[in-house]
Amino acid sequence: MTNVLSHSLRVKPALTLSEQVNKLKQKYRLEIPDEDKAKKELLNKNYFDLINGLEELFPSGVAKNGKPKSFESYSFDDFLLLYDFNI
Repeated sequence: MTNVLSHSLRVKPALTLSEQVNKLKQKYRLEIPDEDKAKKELLNKNYFDLINGLEELFPSGVAKNGKPKSFESYSFDDFLLLYDFNI
């Protein structure tokens, strides 16, 4: 009998800080005015808490009808402000 969990869990490869910043800029069109600051904040707060934990608070952060999420009218600093407010 095969392990059911091994087929249902997908392990994503870890991304470097530069790759995380590039993903936010290219895939999600998030404005990142200071990449060094973004890398520092991602290192201290982590991507999941900072981005995934807050993305639903942004109207375009939820994918609808197969369209990818887009944060093109927002800045990385907007996520930081909400993160700090939420703590």
